[in-house]
Amino acid sequence: MKSDPEIRSRLRKEFKRIGVSIEDVAVASGIAKGTLDNIMIGRVESMKDVHLKALWQAYPMLRVQYILTGRLEEQLAPSVYIYKSGVVNVEIRGEH
Repeated sequence: MKSDPEIRSRLRKEFKRIGVSIEDVAVASGIAKGTLDNIMIGRVESMKDVHLKALWQAYPMLRVQYILTGRLEEQLAPSVYIYKSGVVNVEIRGEH
């Protein structure tokens, strides 16, 4: 998954909205703080799907669609669903 500045900005906003720090996120998600720091400053080319999955599993209240698209669910025609499982599954519904 591309780690563009807009996604990073939305991720920061979501962390603020739910009241967690990068340190909190690292502990809860199991993602190394250094990895999270690198994602947040854009040092890495892309954020891995496993990282997004770990974030969502630790904080199911994260608005994943908003993080990925910048739009809230009610604004979207197609929807992105990520299911908890051993593998990240993405299903897109809506008109193409």
